Amino acid sequence: MYLKNQKVRSSKLYSIGYMPFLKEYVLESVVPWVAWYSRYYRITVDEYCLYQTDPQKLDELADEFYQSENKHKRFLFSGKASENTPEQQEQFKQACEYCMTKHYVADWEKF
Repeated sequence: MYLKNQKVRSSKLYSIGYMPFLKEYVLESVVPWVAWYSRYYRITVDEYCLYQTDPQKLDELADEFYQSENKHKRFLFSGKASENTPEQQEQFKQACEYCMTKHYVADWEKF
């Protein structure tokens, strides 16, 4: 999934960034499984800034999201269909399709 201004915390298996499709900041939590997948959660711009100012606090938030799986109130959708409601699955599909549009390519080429 495309996140603009993405910051990756590979040792903690998450990344943060701005998702143009949703026009929101999100945290992508990678779930190691038979086939790895990601869960997406809404975050604030202040939480996004924690990457620079207080990464430990951001790590704690990422862990809270990971532990809650798809039950957290800020859960957006998952790459694993069985974790989504039909509405979340449709939103995930639309977000993936957005990544394949000219908008995504144009944004990516700026980097």
